Amino acid sequence: ELSKLETYLEKYYGVENILSPNVIVKGVNQALNSGLPQYFKLPDSKKAFKKAFKWVRRGRNQPIYKLTYNDSLQTGRLSGKMADVGSFQIETRNKAFHAYVSSNIDQRFLKVRLTGSAPLIDKNNGELAENMMIGLFIALIIIAIIMGLLFKSLRMMFIALIPNIIPLLILGAIMGFGAIDLKLSTSIVFTVAFGIAVDDPIHFMARYRFEL
Repeated sequence: ELSKLETYLEKYYGVENILSPNVIVKGVNQALNSGLPQYFKLPDSKKAFKKAFKWVRRGRNQPIYKLTYNDSLQTGRLSGKMADVGSFQIETRNKAFHAYVSSNIDQRFLKVRLTGSAPLIDKNNGELAENMMIGLFIALIIIAIIMGLLFKSLRMMFIALIPNIIPLLILGAIMGFGAIDLKLSTSIVFTVAFGIAVDDPIHFMARYRFEL
């Protein structure tokens, strides 16, 4: 099952230089057969596998083993390298990956979950973007309510929102065309831009009401 997973990741997900429990066993099997390249594979017989895995148990305190197995040898980690193709592309690949695991990997023998820094960063960025949009939406509603109470007019409430939304749309367009990622540092720009944008309409509308 793990070999099937490795093949999928190399062929369809774009992962290279995979290090996994299988790779460790393959390396031990090669070492036990005079280091011949053709033996860099999973042992063909149960007896040969037991022999190879006995050496895996003996060497489990080595750093490379600790990257691959836990102490009980019941949990393993498969890691590799791949190009940074962007969170949108990764999300698409993750959906395909989970679909493949559900339909092709026998869950009785192998349970799979994504981990590591890259998925956590993508998840963090997704949460960040969602929270930022919710925050901006709430701020716009509050401003609309203030303007509505100030002028006692629904029409003025919507008119006051226009100069607040336009700068954010322009900023979002610039980031989109410039391929600037939305992350913790760039999301602060949205907050600052909104703070600047909302200040002038409030002053302008308050002055307009005073002049009337």
